[in-house]
Amino acid sequence: MKWINRKENCVDDTVTVYWAPMAPQMLPKEGEETEWTDYQRWSYPVTSWYDPYPIAHNFKHCTNEANFKVCPAYVDSVKNTYALKFPFDYDLNFDWEKQYIHSSFFDQKCFDNHVWFRDLDNKLITLKFNYIFFTEEESLNLECLPAYTSDNNFINSTVIIPGVFDIGKWF
Repeated sequence: MKWINRKENCVDDTVTVYWAPMAPQMLPKEGEETEWTDYQRWSYPVTSWYDPYPIAHNFKHCTNEANFKVCPAYVDSVKNTYALKFPFDYDLNFDWEKQYIHSSFFDQKCFDNHVWFRDLDNKLITLKFNYIFFTEEESLNLECLPAYTSDNNFINSTVIIPGVFDIGKWF
């Protein structure tokens, strides 16, 4: 699967970014080989991953009365900015005093594959819903940002730590 971004002021204004979901990390034990089929044993279908979509779509319900959709500052800030949706619904219930996290969705294996306790004292947890992005360009930065154009319980009760990856250097 792929999506194409447009560059301004270029003769060839197309940059192709390829993407795919990645299986949960299942590293082989030392001295043991892993078959590709080991990576296909997921608790949910790969087809549940959504295509990245332009974040401007989050405002498609808004009328243009405020004229922000044509404002150059807005247009420049959202062009080539895409959102990712979780591939499936998942709930997490926290009891920070007992250092206990529970989910009523899926099973322990799914929980272990997708929830990483980084630092319980600081309430730092990583949700691992892995995507891989790559391009034929020599260098292309992909920036991970909080979902500031979305409004839901997850976004309103979490802090996303941003990061930048040069996906042109991955292969």
